[in-house]
Amino acid sequence: MSQAAPTVVPFRSAPRRRRDPHAFLEAVCAAGSLPVAAGDLETKMAAARLVVFGFVEVEEVGDGAPRRLSASEAVRVTAARPWRVSRSGALSAFG
Repeated sequence: MSQAAPTVVPFRSAPRRRRDPHAFLEAVCAAGSLPVAAGDLETKMAAARLVVFGFVEVEEVGDGAPRRLSASEAVRVTAARPWRVSRSGALSAFG
């Protein structure tokens, strides 16, 4: 009689995705600011969550000067224009 393979799978934490809010915040803090393509809605959603908590600031990059988005504007994510996400003033004090 042959032994069946064990059905227990060893636990491994799932790899972090780029759009994970925590990993995204780390990337923004390391770089100072990050561009986000207009159609990258997943990354924009992660950034919008961080705006609500005051961790980052979002600017919509258009034809003229960049326009800073409020938290209520950021959560209405659209593919209309690219964004630039940067550390908020509160986080900038920590390096």
